[in-house]
Amino acid sequence: MVKTIDRAKISLIHIAKTQLNLNEETYRSILSGIGVLSSKELTVDGFKKLMEAFKKLGFKSSSSRNQRSYKKQYENKKYMSNQIWGCTKAEKEYIESLWYEKARSKTQWSLEAFIYRMTKKSSAFLNKQDVVMIIEALKNLK
Repeated sequence: MVKTIDRAKISLIHIAKTQLNLNEETYRSILSGIGVLSSKELTVDGFKKLMEAFKKLGFKSSSSRNQRSYKKQYENKKYMSNQIWGCTKAEKEYIESLWYEKARSKTQWSLEAFIYRMTKKSSAFLNKQDVVMIIEALKNLK
């Protein structure tokens, strides 16, 4: 039995499809060139071929790059839950309570990564506008 790709890779394919503004017909013709009818049928090799095709069309995946650079920053500075945040203690506690209530991954590192994704800043450098944006985003998590 040939192993198909996981949901994260399928999501990446659909992000690329959207980013490249591919219509359904073009997308399906690219898939058929690889030998499948649907992204769910792709193997790891097929996924690599598809991503190469998307890169030739101009797709650039930035999420993994941002995540890696943030992880290095996180590990280098050894951010901990007791670090000084750029907001009041009450705001920090409210953000953390929303995070632990609504997030799938309830770790301090994942909260820091979320804050970095939203603001491109460490939690130590948040301003009032960033705090409001983070709180609103957390309220809208399902």
